[in-house]
Amino acid sequence: GGTAMQLCAREGAEVLTICGAGAQGRTQLEAAMLVRPNLKKLWVYDIVPANAERFVNEAKEKYPQLEILIADDLEQAIRESDIIITVTLAEKPFVKAAWIKRGALIVQMATLEMEYGVVTNADKIVVDHPGQALHRGALAKHGTSGRLTEKDLYATIGELAAGKKK
Repeated sequence: GGTAMQLCAREGAEVLTICGAGAQGRTQLEAAMLVRPNLKKLWVYDIVPANAERFVNEAKEKYPQLEILIADDLEQAIRESDIIITVTLAEKPFVKAAWIKRGALIVQMATLEMEYGVVTNADKIVVDHPGQALHRGALAKHGTSGRLTEKDLYATIGELAAGKKK
């Protein structure tokens, strides 16, 4: 996630939403603060409110410069966000395409959080590895159904890091 945020998030990104208040959410916040230290606001969402509250309290101690809020209204949080990270065990999509503002970076680290319109509305799709992403990873349901193929992918994160694509 950190490399994607460094290479793909727009300059001046200020608002981050993290969906999933577990260990991976915490490490994604650490990565975000390393590569985007000028973030100003963090929304935290979890289906278990106590997990979100614990995450927020810990993050406020570690990052006092950030405004940190529980995303009771996930739509509002995502509509404001420049970067959206999902690290959940969701069994069905809960992020709607209509909520994503133009130019936002979505780092989907699991499989089922995003409705298909999020993918079709994307300016660019960047993955770690095409085969993994389309058949076992975050885009698997779209890849195995044939709705998404390697031709639809813009680049791998490695190609961006190596400067082969921008």
